[in-house]
Formats: sequence, structure tokens, C-alpha cells
Amino acid sequence: MLYNATELYHAPFFAFYHDLSAPDPYYILPILLGVFMVLQQKMTPSTMDPAQAKMMMFMPILFSLFMIFLPLGLVLYIFVNTVMTVVQQWMHHKDLSFRDLLRGGWRKAA
Repeated sequence: MLYNATELYHAPFFAFYHDLSAPDPYYILPILLGVFMVLQQKMTPSTMDPAQAKMMMFMPILFSLFMIFLPLGLVLYIFVNTVMTVVQQWMHHKDLSFRDLLRGGWRKAA
């Protein structure tokens, strides 16, 4: 059905985003995506090798760079999914403060 919906092409979306099929002209969502991916990595409990942990913290930066060139709709989809995952993990671990989160407190508790 959406394949034939040509009226959705270049349809205004929100604020200054006018086309979800074009890359983000202001690089706002790819940067926010990287920030939330780092936050998600900090919230995820794991007992991995320190070298692998450093690589996993480098991945959000690389992923954000890739997202600069991809359509805004895809970046928005991944961003919303990441934010919802962070909120879900936050709700699951309400007993720890935000400072504990940034210090990796959930990893120590696991």
C-alpha cells in the first residue's frame, strides 16, 4: 500500500525535517543516536573481555557516522527503538541512580 502512496514522498514530517527519504541535513538525529547508543551500552550488563568492551563502546561512534549518509526515516526508526530500549532498561533497574548508571553500576551488580 505504501509503495503506491506517492503523496507521502517529500511530505513534511516534523519541525525542520521535510523529507524522511533524504539524509539528515543538520546531523541532529545521528548524533543523538550515538549518544543514546553509548547510554544503552553502559546500561547493558555484560562480563566481556576489556578489549571487546572498548570495541563495543567504539561501535556507536562508527554507527553514527554511517547514519549521516542514510535516509532520515531509517535513522529515526533506529533512534526511537534505541530510546525505547533505554527507557525499558531504566524502568527495569529503577533502584540505581543515573550516576550509578554512568559509572557502570549495573554491570557490577550483574
